[in-house]
Amino acid sequence: FSHKMAHWTVVFVPISSLICVILTSTAAALELWSDYRSPSAATEYQLGLFKVCTWTVGSTSRVCQAMPTAAGATCEGQVRAGQAFSIFAPLFYFFTLLLSLYICCSKKPVYTGLRRGAVGTSFFALTSNLITWISWLCFAENKLCSFGNPVGFDPSLLRYGASFAMDVFASALGLLIPCVCAFVCALAPPKVVVVEPEYKDDTGFQGYLPGTPMAELNGAYGVY
Repeated sequence: FSHKMAHWTVVFVPISSLICVILTSTAAALELWSDYRSPSAATEYQLGLFKVCTWTVGSTSRVCQAMPTAAGATCEGQVRAGQAFSIFAPLFYFFTLLLSLYICCSKKPVYTGLRRGAVGTSFFALTSNLITWISWLCFAENKLCSFGNPVGFDPSLLRYGASFAMDVFASALGLLIPCVCAFVCALAPPKVVVVEPEYKDDTGFQGYLPGTPMAELNGAYGVY
């Protein structure tokens, strides 16, 4: 039972990490974190972490520009935090993917140290992922924040988009990854310390026989 569970949990980590890489990268790249339609319904704004795009009624294309500086230091910090951690999240998920693939594909036993590395990278990925969408949530719910101060801005008309949903879903999936990594870490095989047992020759010299496991001496392996 434990062998089958270990197999499926190890396979779960790279698949989940790959999904999270795709979701967080796509979410950061698209201008679909929030959308806002002016009270007159003449203009629609599509907001991303890095860009704001504008649709005008009757237009066949949209105009995009860099995310303008938000009003106030708090609003500015929320936007910049979301931008920075939206880059860190897929990077850490990618590192987790590489480590988990190595653990899955390695023909030799992978010991605790490398598995702890996967726990660490998955934890940092999850933390970055959470900070990204929480920063955007704080920005969007702060009535004092705006994006370029459109005429007649009404915060109640600001809605969350597909990118926000993808990032939240990625964090929900990413929450399982460090837990599974920690479980796999607990199943890591211990290293065996090989010692040389004592022996005495005919002259009374006391020494060790090379290459004999400790188990042959006292019935137990030394592990660390």
